[in-house]
Amino acid sequence: MDSDLTLTIDAPEQGVLELRITTALGREIAHEIVRYEGHVDNLLLTTVDNLFNRNTLDRFALKSVAPGQGIDKDSSLYRIVQSFASAVAEAHRRP
Repeated sequence: MDSDLTLTIDAPEQGVLELRITTALGREIAHEIVRYEGHVDNLLLTTVDNLFNRNTLDRFALKSVAPGQGIDKDSSLYRIVQSFASAVAEAHRRP
């Protein structure tokens, strides 16, 4: 199984999240589209967890998280994705 995965989180339209997990070579290995209303933080974490479980992916293989182009840089969703990305990066810095 690939050991360097990237999660891209996008919002192609209002109320829709699109999550893609790709390998270091850019090959998509998991994809999910979910609709939401209101708070997105818990939904995002649950969806990522389910995506990894359903595709039997190693959570420690996730090396980076990136916001997609459909996420407004001034939105709370962008800040949530950035926080998630920071947490993943920090987890890999620790021994």
